[in-house]
Amino acid sequence: MRTRMNKTENNLQTVWEQLDNASGELDNALTNLGMMRNIPGEVKKSIDLIDTSQIVNLKNEIEKLMNKKDQ
Repeated sequence: MRTRMNKTENNLQTVWEQLDNASGELDNALTNLGMMRNIPGEVKKSIDLIDTSQIVNLKNEIEKLMNKKDQ
């Protein structure tokens, strides 16, 4: 069972960094996969369907939470 975490500046910063790393790694993986030769069409379609902007939106929401805590 997972324990709950408080919404502290450090915890929010940790989550923001994790999302930043995840979005960068996912973007790199999708780019590399898209540049490979002889990739089946279904794989290319799957690449196009992944919307990494949702991770960026979540990071922005976390930034807003951190800014509110600063005020």
